Amino acid sequence: MKTKVQEGKNDQFVIQNDGMLMNGKRMCVPNVEELRTEIMHEAHYAPYAMHPGSTKMYRDLRPYYWWPTMKKDVAEFVAKCLTCQQVKAEHQAPAVSDRDPRFTSHFWGSLHKALGTKLHFSTAFHPQTDGQSERTIQTLEDMMRACVIEFRGNWDDHLPLIEFAYNNSFHSSIGMAPYEALYEGNVEVQSVGILRD
Repeated sequence: MKTKVQEGKNDQFVIQNDGMLMNGKRMCVPNVEELRTEIMHEAHYAPYAMHPGSTKMYRDLRPYYWWPTMKKDVAEFVAKCLTCQQVKAEHQAPAVSDRDPRFTSHFWGSLHKALGTKLHFSTAFHPQTDGQSERTIQTLEDMMRACVIEFRGNWDDHLPLIEFAYNNSFHSSIGMAPYEALYEGNVEVQSVGILRD
């Protein structure tokens, strides 16, 4: 790849002064399995990561690294994680609103009628059908279980790490990490120096 870039045959990539091959702002990771595995290991097992799923992990790595099979490699890496296999559920309930009085009021009923939309409610006293909030709770519970398995201790000792990991990982519902949405920037915690060492 470097030869093609040096010969001007590939303008998608750039070689920096230090010899690092870049794809835009992302470092191109050589086809060295141990190096790619170390990057994925750091992004998955580090205390600030808390075992993200493959989509979150890929979205967290994508701004920093590039290699042709990265998405597939991340999915395979996460699928092999024994901790994730123990704590993550296979299927989730669909998203439905709960029966909070704010949503069951006359105002909301009138608004939905005027807009021609329907608001579906979860079954009373059955919060598992409220998918959005339950999905968030499930994610946090998975992170707590992973803490107990990984760190051999009480999950409550690791609540700050769980909060940090949750708020700094990609959320598909908003298209970014909550921290990024609130502060218009990222907390850079990835070990981008791995390739330079």
